[in-house]
Amino acid sequence: MGNRRSRPRLTEPELRARIDASLAAVDDYIELAEVLKRASRFQEAADIYERGLQAAHLTKLERASLACELGAVTEMASLGPRSRSAALAEQALAYLPDEPESCDVVLIRGLSYSVLAHAVWFSDRAAGEEAAHAGIRWLEQAVRDCRADVENTAAYYELARLHNALKEPLVAAEYCERYLRSDLDKPSRLAALTVLAEAQESAGQLDDAERTVHEALRWAGDDNRARPLLYQTLGLIALAREQWPKARDAFDEALHALLSIEPRDPDPEMVRHLYWALVQVHFKMGNRRDAIAALKQLLIYYDDDVSGRRRAYLWLGDCHADLSMRSEARRYYDEVLKSPRASDEERAAARDGLAALGA
Repeated sequence: MGNRRSRPRLTEPELRARIDASLAAVDDYIELAEVLKRASRFQEAADIYERGLQAAHLTKLERASLACELGAVTEMASLGPRSRSAALAEQALAYLPDEPESCDVVLIRGLSYSVLAHAVWFSDRAAGEEAAHAGIRWLEQAVRDCRADVENTAAYYELARLHNALKEPLVAAEYCERYLRSDLDKPSRLAALTVLAEAQESAGQLDDAERTVHEALRWAGDDNRARPLLYQTLGLIALAREQWPKARDAFDEALHALLSIEPRDPDPEMVRHLYWALVQVHFKMGNRRDAIAALKQLLIYYDDDVSGRRRAYLWLGDCHADLSMRSEARRYYDEVLKSPRASDEERAAARDGLAALGA
């Protein structure tokens, strides 16, 4: 990884020619994939990483680098299930246990743990936090011991993301600022500003967060990929200020941007998060019918009989009860009571709702 930029940049046709002629080194695969990512051609970039992994002449370190890069683009661009990104990160780590601790090895370990942390965060929070702490340890070592390495600026960005996930926004913002002082291309600067805005909002620095979001939107231009997170952050800023209509409009814009990104399916976890945010805003505004519409859309993104689905049923019961739509409310409360997986708290909430209907 470390000497990739010491040679003149090759064009996409030149890189493809080297790969097709079986003359490519690992840097050729990575450099071509970076060209494709800068053009938002993420699936093509993933295909190049896959092709590199199939090459017979690569070392374990080179395979680890490609698996890590593939896991990262899969997670970032939602090219597959999060379990796919997690498996690739674990594959990268499995190549490295016997490798000497060079700067490349230290950095790849840190980046791989970061991919793993974000991939498993929503399905297994404890495993996500464990991977995040491991990623921070390796990335901090890369920053400390490999300062001259041109690649180690990537560590700043991943450190910021990990500290954001661990609810340490001030540390995340500091790493973002360090990353932004580097010579970044447009996609990297946009990504860093997006993470910085999240950190500032989480730290309660609402004015700074709003300025950062608008700067990032200027960098984004017509690129929809960053808009969901940026408008989500604007929505959270408006929520903190109790500006309900502004929050509603921002979350609506985030959902519209997320659902319009082609050619991939949207990240269902983010879709659910945004619909829940809209439900709560509509509820704050007293718009029960709009809350019901958002909840019904939300149900589409849940599998049968999971806790999120039962939570939506309870909210649907409450909203219909508030509108004196008793039969509909009863139906949703009954859905919770019929579930063999419902918790005691969920059952108690459903019974309370039914009792209130009876009263």
